[in-house]
Amino acid sequence: MAGIGSAAVERSLTKENVIYVDSFPQGMTDTSAEEPSLHRVASVGEIEAGEASVVDVDGEQIALFHVNDAYFALSNVCPHQGGPLGQGRVEDECVYCPWHGWQFDVESGEHVQGDDTVPTYEVVVEDDEIHVRV
Repeated sequence: MAGIGSAAVERSLTKENVIYVDSFPQGMTDTSAEEPSLHRVASVGEIEAGEASVVDVDGEQIALFHVNDAYFALSNVCPHQGGPLGQGRVEDECVYCPWHGWQFDVESGEHVQGDDTVPTYEVVVEDDEIHVRV
């Protein structure tokens, strides 16, 4: 920006002139980020113990794992080169990426040998239905 307008803008954006709002006026809501909600993705018994399934929730590919009588959900995308984690081998509470063998803990999403992590999702089992919070 050039000319008189830019000087006015620069002057009005000093730290002293910024007002921080931590709430919206009555009747208004922040719609910029929707709260995560539960989505039914499977029924108990559909995924065998030690196995995985890939589900789609609102366009998000999620790998759902059944390990030690519990269910866990991770992004289906390996951070290494995008391999499909839901198609990987599940062993000792870890999934092995089928492309290059990277290992991730199915509960925490942490890479076993490094600093990489895979996003995790909350899983809720209710009335024999498996839900993922996305």
